[in-house]
Amino acid sequence: KVSAIGVSVPGWVDSAQGMLLSATNLPCWRNFPLAQEIETCYRLPTHLANDANAAALAEAAWGAGAGYRNVFYVTIGTGIGTALVLRHRIYPGRTGAAGEGGHMTVNFRGPLCGCGKRGCIEMYASGTAIARSARERMRRAGIRSLGGRFDAKQTTITAEAVAKAAAAGDQLAGE
Repeated sequence: KVSAIGVSVPGWVDSAQGMLLSATNLPCWRNFPLAQEIETCYRLPTHLANDANAAALAEAAWGAGAGYRNVFYVTIGTGIGTALVLRHRIYPGRTGAAGEGGHMTVNFRGPLCGCGKRGCIEMYASGTAIARSARERMRRAGIRSLGGRFDAKQTTITAEAVAKAAAAGDQLAGE
């Protein structure tokens, strides 16, 4: 029998209040009471957590971090998520965002990030950033496809497509 629901989402979360405060890749949800909405629908206690924090706890309990008291976790996907597990617990920091490594500024003159800051590492190293960079480079170079398989005008240029083209020897993808 299901006794509770756990939900993990990207972005800044107030777990105590069950509130999704802000998510760069989900701009429609700001200060959204997600846990309460789910509880109302399913009539079950619901806990909300940042996706990287939830993944870090799972990795620390059952994965490569099992057996260690402290774990630093990084996930790279649409964005970049990080989390700190200290003494088998998520370390939230003073503001609750101690693990938000994707929004650390690495270039103060860099591109504007969805979080409102400039030059966040997520703007350079996330899957979204890699795909965007490849599309921009293809456009500037007048190249229509990566590795002869991925068309710049279609949505097939993803970080995965760039990695496959690089592995197949495509010079632009390798760069």
